[in-house]
Amino acid sequence: MDYSNQYYKLYCSRLAILREQLTRDFSGAQKKQLEKVLHIQQKREHLLVGTVMKEMKGRLSVFDRERGRVEDTRNYCQSDDVIYLDDETGKVPLDCQEYGSLLTQGAVVCLRGTFRATHFVVAQVIGHHSLLPTPTPDQPLDLFLSQAKSLVLLCSGLDVDQTLLMKSLQNLLCGHSVTRLASLISQKTSDLVVLGKLIDPCGTST
Repeated sequence: MDYSNQYYKLYCSRLAILREQLTRDFSGAQKKQLEKVLHIQQKREHLLVGTVMKEMKGRLSVFDRERGRVEDTRNYCQSDDVIYLDDETGKVPLDCQEYGSLLTQGAVVCLRGTFRATHFVVAQVIGHHSLLPTPTPDQPLDLFLSQAKSLVLLCSGLDVDQTLLMKSLQNLLCGHSVTRLASLISQKTSDLVVLGKLIDPCGTST
């Protein structure tokens, strides 16, 4: 089975929703500066909206693990890690030393800056957004889940024992979970998206 681009539509939908939220109150002049990564030009100031991606050479991919390579889980970060901004058209490496702490992996952000040589030099982080609020000490995960209207459960199973995963998933969806968090997830789950290698056993075991 071909799993290429299986997340693409989901990724584009998420980015479109959060782009609209980030730019809703922009002035006409700001909206004219908005550009996709593919179309940015040298030495011109642009506003870009995209997803923060960090290339961590110390963290192995799923394919590396499948080939039996072993990683050092004590520290994935290395001095030559690269932070990118990614959208539907491509990705661009960022020069963002002053703002590195604000650019978390997976966050959708709006950046003002200028493309110089090979990097987009970030001058300002205008806004960042996540589709779901992040649990905080004032709103721990169980409170956050209890207030959520509904959840979409994504299940991949790329790196988990298939039999154990299927049994755990069955218990969760049938409300047989024993912990409070698992029970809340079970109650709030409205949709289940099955991706990756888990698709194959589903066809024969259900």
